[in-house]
Amino acid sequence: MNARVSGNNWLGLVLRSKTTNPESIGALIRWSLGGKIFSKLKTSGGSYLSSHDPREILGAGKSSIDWVEIKWPAPSHQVDRISKPEMNRYITVTEGQSAPLK
Repeated sequence: MNARVSGNNWLGLVLRSKTTNPESIGALIRWSLGGKIFSKLKTSGGSYLSSHDPREILGAGKSSIDWVEIKWPAPSHQVDRISKPEMNRYITVTEGQSAPLK
C-alpha cells in the first residue's frame, strides 16, 4: 500500500459535455494559481490498444486554485468558470453549468 502523503494540493475534473463530443476532447482547461495562469488541452487515447484515465488532474503544489475555466470544443465554444474550487477532490463540470463568460 502506498500511504505516503505529499502535502501538495490537486483538483480532479470530470468533464461532461452536452453539445460537444461525449468525451469533451478538445476542451481547453485554464486555471489560476496566485495570479499565474496555466492551461492544458483535453486529449484522448494513449498508445496502441491502450487509453488513459479520462479525468484531468490539476496540480497546485502548496497553493489553492483561484479559478478554473473550461472552454468547450465546437460547436459549443461555451466557457464555464468555477471560482475557488475545493481542493484535493474530484469535481464534475457540466457544460453550461455556470453563467457564460463574455
